[in-house]
Amino acid sequence: MQVILIVDSDLGFVFWLGHAIDEGGWEALPAKSVTDALSLIGQLQTAVDLLIVNPSLEGIAGLVEKLLELNPNLKVIALLASGEKPVAGVDACVRKPDRVDESSKLKWQQTIGQLLVRGRAAS
Repeated sequence: MQVILIVDSDLGFVFWLGHAIDEGGWEALPAKSVTDALSLIGQLQTAVDLLIVNPSLEGIAGLVEKLLELNPNLKVIALLASGEKPVAGVDACVRKPDRVDESSKLKWQQTIGQLLVRGRAAS
C-alpha cells in the first residue's frame, strides 16, 4: 500500500484529507508539524510515497530533503492558501478547499492518483 504523509498545522483539514486518502485506497499519515512527521516516520519505519505539505511550516525543506534521500521517487504536493503563489520544485500545488465536501474529496483523490501512477511508471 502506498503511504501518504500529510503535514499541516490545520488538524481539521489534515484529518479530513487523511480520511479521503484512506477511502482512496492509500495509507494516510497525519502530522501537525515537521517534528511530528519525523517522529512518526521514525516510529513506523515506513517509506513515504507522497508528501502533502504546507510550505510555510518551519523546517519543511529539511523534511523534503530527508524523505527524498529515503525515496528518490517521492512526489510532493504543496498546499496553498487562497491568494498564495505556486511553489517551485514540487510536483503539484493544490489550494486548500474552501469547503470540505464530496467534490473536494474526489478532486484530491484524482490528483493523488495521477501523481502516484506517474511516479510508479517512472520507477
